[in-house]
Amino acid sequence: MKKDINIFEFPFNLGLTKKEYEVEPGVKKLPDWLRKLGLHQQIDPKKVFRLEAPEYTMDFDEETGVKNPYQIIDYAKKQSDLILKNFDKNAFHLILGGDCSILIGSAIALKQLGNFGLFYLDGHTDYIPPRLSPSGGVAGMDLAIVSGLGHEKLTNINDLKPYFLEENIFCAGNAETDDEEYVGQIINSGIHYFDLENLRKNGFRKTSEDFLKMIHEKNLDGFFIHFDVDVLKDEIMPAVDSRMDDGIDYADLGNILRPLIGHERCVGMEITILDPDYDPTGEYTQSFITPFNSNTKIEDVMKKTIKRTFRVSKYVIYRETLVDYREHFWSFLGAFFGIGIIAFLQSHSLSATENVFLIGSFGASSVLIYGAIQSPLAQPRNLIGGHVISALVGVTVYQIVPDIIWLSAPLAVAFSIVLMQYTKTLHPPGGATALIAVSSTGKIPELGYWYVLSPVLSGCIILLLVALFFNNITPNRSYPTHSRLKKLIKKKHEHTHKMKK
Repeated sequence: MKKDINIFEFPFNLGLTKKEYEVEPGVKKLPDWLRKLGLHQQIDPKKVFRLEAPEYTMDFDEETGVKNPYQIIDYAKKQSDLILKNFDKNAFHLILGGDCSILIGSAIALKQLGNFGLFYLDGHTDYIPPRLSPSGGVAGMDLAIVSGLGHEKLTNINDLKPYFLEENIFCAGNAETDDEEYVGQIINSGIHYFDLENLRKNGFRKTSEDFLKMIHEKNLDGFFIHFDVDVLKDEIMPAVDSRMDDGIDYADLGNILRPLIGHERCVGMEITILDPDYDPTGEYTQSFITPFNSNTKIEDVMKKTIKRTFRVSKYVIYRETLVDYREHFWSFLGAFFGIGIIAFLQSHSLSATENVFLIGSFGASSVLIYGAIQSPLAQPRNLIGGHVISALVGVTVYQIVPDIIWLSAPLAVAFSIVLMQYTKTLHPPGGATALIAVSSTGKIPELGYWYVLSPVLSGCIILLLVALFFNNITPNRSYPTHSRLKKLIKKKHEHTHKMKK
């Protein structure tokens, strides 16, 4: 028997920290955006319920270690009451966020109805205590909170802790696996954890079937699905606050959700994080809500592919225009001082030794590490590793074939690219560093392997130190991404900011 669908709209965004160019996170517009693009008309809900959110703030609370805890707690209680008042055991409850912190209200409601399981589909684990959060945003800790990890004020609302038992939770899709401390939190928990790689190995449909098997064996009262759209590949869903390069596609999503949504014990699903501000034409959202048509002709598929490529290009251009003049200002200062310090050292301190300290590839590196600080190619590992490896390759090739430029030049660049790829230190300016080693005349060829240490390594260190300063000088600039160094910098910055407040 087909279930009726009831929609609950929770346009809440206080679990997120706004970016420097935002007035507030745009995820609060998601329910209205989906309605405008035809989702409500398409699924024809029996009833629609809505709870308006309070005004956006970024108030940090010392006691709980998070931002906006009391507004989040109050909203979660009201959200829970609305769900309980209108809960229909014979209906499917589709909950539209909002950010991921709305899971707390849904969890409180379900805890009062019985013992439920949770299938948590997300591009991040969101399972960390406040001390590990660089931003203090509850949307990055929601899975931890609903399973009992965090401050009592959030984890024990109405004395219901934990809202979900860890052993009744499947967490699937995390693509942020390079931080051992971040991932270690969930690995050491009782949650069934499948990062993106293991989700693929285990199989998308099989993972859902394993979850359903657990629900049956434990005879749980039902289960709920949390679906954060940032689990999707960036090329098909870039309209999120925390973008990841890798993810699942719509075919994978179908294999995961079909067994779950069609199951009799599934009480509902929440959709979070899709930000209409990052999809101004609605094309990515439209693809998201339009069901796949199995009768689609091949020529239609080709047309969609061409249109998608065009949409990606438009989106990249649009996204770049979101950066305000303050971003340009800090990029300018970083590049000015980074290159300026190296040039000063060459023209004053090192002129007597004729050391060529300022090489052309540093200009290209500056574009990345000061102007595109979130790029994977701009991270410290890539900056230093890419240049040093390329310099070693360039010098070695020059030692072997010093006078055959038509052979040494392509060999140096080609080998440097392959080694950077192999060591995961790909940095485009590194190719220029290798080329300089084999094509320059004068002082550089005489340096031999000293070229690797100076100018290459010494110059990279100067550029990096300047980048660490200027790229973290405001709360909304963060460099590097996804590393322990980033967390240390953020904690120090936030501590200073709190002291000022």
